Amino acid sequence: MPQQSQIPTITAVELAWARSAWAAAKQAHPELTSYGFGKPREYDDRWRNGLTEDGDLSIVRSARWLQGIETIKHPSSRIGCSYRLKHVAEDWAGGYVMEGGLIVAAIALHVPMRRFTGRDAWGVYLALSSKSIRRREAEPVQDLSLLILEGQGQQREAA
Repeated sequence: MPQQSQIPTITAVELAWARSAWAAAKQAHPELTSYGFGKPREYDDRWRNGLTEDGDLSIVRSARWLQGIETIKHPSSRIGCSYRLKHVAEDWAGGYVMEGGLIVAAIALHVPMRRFTGRDAWGVYLALSSKSIRRREAEPVQDLSLLILEGQGQQREAA
């Protein structure tokens, strides 16, 4: 796991990107919360009054992590759900990531996803390569701030 001192700070460009990504995701999915699509009954949504500073950070950390991972054609439960992957992203980034932040970043970066169904189902399955996730876990955190802009508004190609 990277040390906290290795983690690049958020740039103004990343902050603007995160806020734009969040606004677009909320417009397309009004039920999106800091916990995913909906929320567990016993928790308050951190985003109920708008995006927070820790929400910005979660989205940026998630985007940085996702940018190093190849997508596949279809979402798969084999790699685990968004809740599991948020923990993998946290370990890589060396800091907290909200499940909703991971989902917002995935939507903005056009990662194919499939929502859970049923009661208390607020997560998603993402179309990510398990090999690529394992490689990403072994990499040190890098400053990927400029790469975020390259993916903005462009469809990611599935492997």
